[in-house]
This record gives sequence, C-alpha cells and structure tokens, in this order.
Amino acid sequence: MNLRSLTTIPMFILGAVLLLLLGALGLSFAVGLPVQAWFADDPPPAAGIQGVTLDAKDRPGPVTYDHLERLGISHVAIVPYIFQQDAETPVFQANYGSGWATENDQGIRSIARALDKRGIDLVLKPQLWLRDDTKGWLQNITFEEGPEWDQWKAGYREHLMHYARMAERLEADVFCVGTETDRLAASHPGFWRELIADVRDVYSGELTYAANFGTFGQIPFWEALDRIGVQAYFPLAAARGSVSVASLKRRWTPYKAALAVEARAHGRPVLFTEIGYRSAPHAAQQPWAWPTSGEQATMTPAPKLQARLYRAFFQSVWNEPWFSGALLWKWHRHDEAFYDERAIDYTPQGKPAEAVIRQWFSERPLTGRRHNRTQEKGPGQ
Repeated sequence: MNLRSLTTIPMFILGAVLLLLLGALGLSFAVGLPVQAWFADDPPPAAGIQGVTLDAKDRPGPVTYDHLERLGISHVAIVPYIFQQDAETPVFQANYGSGWATENDQGIRSIARALDKRGIDLVLKPQLWLRDDTKGWLQNITFEEGPEWDQWKAGYREHLMHYARMAERLEADVFCVGTETDRLAASHPGFWRELIADVRDVYSGELTYAANFGTFGQIPFWEALDRIGVQAYFPLAAARGSVSVASLKRRWTPYKAALAVEARAHGRPVLFTEIGYRSAPHAAQQPWAWPTSGEQATMTPAPKLQARLYRAFFQSVWNEPWFSGALLWKWHRHDEAFYDERAIDYTPQGKPAEAVIRQWFSERPLTGRRHNRTQEKGPGQ
C-alpha cells in the first residue's frame, strides 16, 4: 500500500459514493424497480479467496506456514515491486535477482513451492513503487501521447510480462495486472486492454486489477478481467478515537452499495486486493495512513480498535453476494513480525484482531467454484 497523507479524501469519497448510491436508487425508483430487485442481479459466484499479503525479508520457515494454516487461509499474495524513478520519469527497475524474499524471483519461487505443498494458492501481485514520491503518488501518474508515454508503456509491459510468465510457471491462481495507477487506467484504456490480452496469451489463471478505494468506479476495462479488485481502505469514522462495531458497520453501508453497483454493471465479483487496519487510534478515520518513524515511540496503540474494525468488515461484507474474498494487509514471516499489542503497524499477528480473522476464516469460510485453468503445463514448468 502506497497511500500517503491524503487528509482531504475521506469526505470527498464519502460524498461521491453517496451521490452514486442516491443516483442509482433514484434510477431504480424511476423505472419502477423495487430496491430488492436492483440488488438481486448479482455476478456469478467465484472461488472464495481468504488470504493475506506475505512480506518477508528472508524465506519463511515451517513455523510461518504452520501459523498461516491455523489461520485458515486459502491464498497468499506476493508483491514484487517494479520501481519507477518518480511519477514523471518513465524509468523502471525490478529486483529479479536481489531484494527481499517476497520480491526476488528465486525467493518467490521458493515460497510458491512451499505454499503448494500446503495446498495454499498463490496470488502474484506486482506493483509499482515510486522511489521518489515528492513529485506525486501512483494515482497521479499520467502521460499524454508521445515519447514519454511510449517509454512508460514499453517499460511497464516488459516487467509485467516477466511476472505474468512467472505466474503461469508457478500456477498462480490469480495475477494482478496493475495497482492504483487509476489515472492511467482511465486515460489509456486501450493500452490496458492490449496488455490484458497479452497477459492472457501467456497466463491461464484469473486476472484482476487493484483499484484505489476512491476511484474503482472509473476503471473502464473491468469486463476484460475476472474480478473487480479494490484496495479497500474506506474511511469508517470522522475522527480519531474509539468507535463501536455498530457505528463502523453503518459507515460500510454506502460503500457496499457502490461496490454492488459496480459488480452488477460489469458482471464481475469484487475482490478486496488489499484491506487492513493498523492498531492505531486513527485506523478507522484513515486506514491508509502509513506508519511514520516517530509514531512507534509516541503513539498509544489501539489493538482493540483494530479488532473491532476487522469484526465490522467481516460482519458487513463477508456474506454479500457480490463479494469474492480479501487479501489482508499484511502478514510477516514469523520471526520478523511484531508479536506485541504495543505495535501500531498493520499486522494482526499477536493482537486481538488475529483471533477475529481466524474465527471467520476457519468457522465461516467463503465458498464458490474453483477456477479452471485451461492451459496444460509443459515439462519442467
């Protein structure tokens, strides 16, 4: 997750979502459809995904995988980063042979083999990361037609196709073609459609794109994918402090309605490609707010709030007919995690939220059809 310090977004997003909801409801009443019928035409069922994003400097050992199995997960997402110099400079680099275990090719292959032995599916989710974010965030990247746009297209395609071929060799269940580059998605849909077609030529699993929670309605190529991917950091409170599960569930209502509209419009189920909460006082107000270096020493942890946020998410969304799963942000290798309620980061490990997740993943697992891979693997793949 790359979102930083967007303090003006919450009210804007809430207002936009409410307008969308009211407009859709108005249309429903205008044509004489009852509200129940408006929500009745849901996308076809998809295999339930209950997963976590794994972040590991070194290759995980058996203890990490044992813990994931006890959690009740079906999928693990791996995020290898494609580094772009800044939002204005179309120069790329990737850690094919170096970097963390969850970022370099050898580490990813090793993790994929370990997951396969445990019957856990892989989601490969390559993501752009701006080395210098002073010139803008991923959402700000935009290029007019011309040499720089051509350079960006060629560079991004080269790296993404590398990971698409890897996803096929590793028999990944889901592959993500992009994350939060929503202005580029909206302004250059032709490029993305061509890229998706190229990926399908080499990869036979399911495809998604991970849209930001405020702009998922602006992605013009959902029908070319298998799932509508959303980075689900919706604001659920107006101010810092303790909030009840009931209050959090009420704040989910307009977001659920907007997601249902999108799923119905494109005939695709929704996958939360990221959702997570810090054990911090502003976790409900600004779920996207990345920890700063000084907060650990000065901020009072809020592990019970983190647990309530997860409980509200499960109670609000888990059984919606348009919903097909979530990848929780995030999970660390066992000995790299902060197993401490005093930690204020995103991991639920060692905190009350972990018990909430285990309860829902284990006792109320998502169901649905399994994806059928259509291409046969060759020897050695």
